[in-house]
Amino acid sequence: LIPLNPTTVQNITNTEATLISNKFLTKTGGIPLQNNEHSLHYLEKTNRTEKKRTNSTIIWLPEETFLLNRDRSLLLVEENEFIAENYEIVPNIFAKSTGIVEIMSKQNIILEVIIKPGRLIQVKIERTKDIWQYHKKIFYPGENIEFADQTIKIERPVFCEILETNQGLQLEIRTLELFEISLPKSLKKIFKKPLRKDS
Repeated sequence: LIPLNPTTVQNITNTEATLISNKFLTKTGGIPLQNNEHSLHYLEKTNRTEKKRTNSTIIWLPEETFLLNRDRSLLLVEENEFIAENYEIVPNIFAKSTGIVEIMSKQNIILEVIIKPGRLIQVKIERTKDIWQYHKKIFYPGENIEFADQTIKIERPVFCEILETNQGLQLEIRTLELFEISLPKSLKKIFKKPLRKDS
């Protein structure tokens, strides 16, 4: 928010602003998943309609990214390994989140290490193709994920992926953060009557 005096002309040469809310502050980096398909699905799951919508929803998938460019011999974690908060990734660099490791490398150089906050679930499947229906899908509260040996009840919005690990195929469940942003009102609604041009 930049406070201005409407009676004077001000030249802003530096960043001058006041923080008025931490509502949209994230703990780590991440990926915005908001698009029309997800927004309409969210409206449906929350019993709202396009006509009644007063907010726009940004779906945020948290993750940490470390830009390293270091020799692989320094790496202290493995691909798809589940690590805890404060776990050492390379000497003197620690994870801020509990989650699953993804490694981006080129030859013997580690370019990036990504920590995806979430949990891994070992599941029993009768046919391999059955598990892939849950890959890169968003689920909302009230939905279930069904497997031969268990039913996973979703209590908050999550993003699911299927990972190939040393223990076989596993389901990764990552909690999503939803940010509701108020849509701007039209001038007609603000002034309650049509605007007319001065003659």
